[in-house]
Amino acid sequence: MNKRKTQFYLRILLATFLASMVYATPKILQVTINQAITPPAFEYLASGLEAANNEGYDAVILQLDTPGGLYTTTRSFGQAILASPVPVITYVSPQGARAASAGTFILYASHLAAMAPGTHLGSATPVSLGPNNEKKDDAVTNKIMEDSTAYIRSLAQYHDRNEDFAIDAVSTAVSLTAQEALSADAIEIIASDATDLLQQAHNKRVRMQNGFLTLNLKDAKVINHAPTLKQRILFAITDPNITYLLLMAGIYGLMIELFNPGSLIPGVIGAVCLLIAAYSLQILPINYAGLGLILLGTGFLVAESFIPSFGILGFAGVIALAVGSFFLFDGIHWAMPSVWVILSIVAALSIGLLTLIKINLRTYRRAPVSGSERLIGQTAIVTEVHEHDYAIRVDGEVWSAISETSVRLHQYVIVTHIHGVVATIQPSGE
Repeated sequence: MNKRKTQFYLRILLATFLASMVYATPKILQVTINQAITPPAFEYLASGLEAANNEGYDAVILQLDTPGGLYTTTRSFGQAILASPVPVITYVSPQGARAASAGTFILYASHLAAMAPGTHLGSATPVSLGPNNEKKDDAVTNKIMEDSTAYIRSLAQYHDRNEDFAIDAVSTAVSLTAQEALSADAIEIIASDATDLLQQAHNKRVRMQNGFLTLNLKDAKVINHAPTLKQRILFAITDPNITYLLLMAGIYGLMIELFNPGSLIPGVIGAVCLLIAAYSLQILPINYAGLGLILLGTGFLVAESFIPSFGILGFAGVIALAVGSFFLFDGIHWAMPSVWVILSIVAALSIGLLTLIKINLRTYRRAPVSGSERLIGQTAIVTEVHEHDYAIRVDGEVWSAISETSVRLHQYVIVTHIHGVVATIQPSGE
């Protein structure tokens, strides 16, 4: 009897356990990327995919809003998404967001593609694939275009999405609104928010690496994947505005140290800022001509400080630095610092230059404060008279003097010239 009861209770426990497994609330991990596609963004996504796999999540929502990014990093995004054992739903959101350029490739690589109303995708023509933005020759450009076109075609075929639009997005920078993308079979869902997205995604059949999977997302719980402190710092320093400010702070911190040897603090801060900026510049696609103009402008400003040209070198430096700043990320719109940030730096440098010119002019006009030339223009008193030779006291010193006009003892005179140890004087008029 006791044995039967035990078996009965065990069966109830087993049934309860199985029921809980069947009806367990699905878990969704949300990764939010609202910036350019750069290595720090990929590190954040990779950590989210790893956490989703290790912790048994049912799906990952990649909420995306990007102007584009590096092509090599975009390929890394696509490989990570395609290889993920957890399905990835890329959702272009909130309203007004975009999946431009690199974002189109990521959307096409995802297991399920969704957009919010008022969003768009496309304009996926590659601009630069390397660490700089120098113009490529026709052969290299053709290779880039062919590679990019083949890649997005393969993604479209893999997930059965509109291949013609994918090709046009790369070759002619075509873009589609969310409604147009849905009508063209470039995406599967238009959803107003995450709740609407999960309701529509429930029971959708997606292609995974090892076959097809039907999504079970009913009443799913969405958990945000927060970036680590390191990732937040990398996001900040790879922002083009922060990179530009760090570059300027580094250059001028070292300049201040050069002008004031031993002050230490400006030099240390400048070196740290320059090293951080160097890390960011190796990630962002820079134009080396622009960087060269910035360094040339810095050299002119240093030269103005050591070889006063009364503004010629200084203003040439400011112009070179301003032009270099606008050319630093020329042609890469998502990597361009704000115009107002650049103009603020240029304005601050111009004010500093005008101050330096004013100091140099004041110094130039001021009478010398050392050597015999300092006596020219000063008032002296005659202490001895020997026919046409005189002795005068000026600035606490006694000098021999000559004069074309006769002067008398104890008369005040003006020093007009110094020749060797003899001063030329004339009556002061007093």
